[in-house]
Amino acid sequence: MMKVLVALDGSECSRKALEYVASMPWKTDTQFCLFTAIYLWQDDFNVLKSSYDMAKERAKKKALELLEQEAKFLQSKLPHNQIEIDYIFDRAREALVEKAFAYKADLIVMGSHGRSGFKKLLMGSVAEYVTNIAPCSVHVVKNIEPQTDKKQSA
Repeated sequence: MMKVLVALDGSECSRKALEYVASMPWKTDTQFCLFTAIYLWQDDFNVLKSSYDMAKERAKKKALELLEQEAKFLQSKLPHNQIEIDYIFDRAREALVEKAFAYKADLIVMGSHGRSGFKKLLMGSVAEYVTNIAPCSVHVVKNIEPQTDKKQSA
């Protein structure tokens, strides 16, 4: 039995990763966990506990809606496989690695925003971190836009 952890964040990149998973010929005993991390910095709410708690509840509801929607999609493509959902309140990169250990994942599938240069330096690369630290193989589905030919035909 193989266990696949699929990282989702509601972005086009994570959707491409899920579509990749849905398109592959998995064995029927392969199990999937669709996973997201919710990160709220409490200082953003001026330490008003009620504001933070409300924002946390909204973020949790939104995350569960995303996970349930994506689980239905994946189940329609892989009807014989077991699919579960999970979330945690933490930074994505640490949460994914911790979940991979706890889930005993054989593979993590995740999207990449393809940031480079200053943006990567500023925001870091979740995919790079997970690839280097995870206890299992990591498949990164890149979000590559198709090249457009800038030359116009005459």
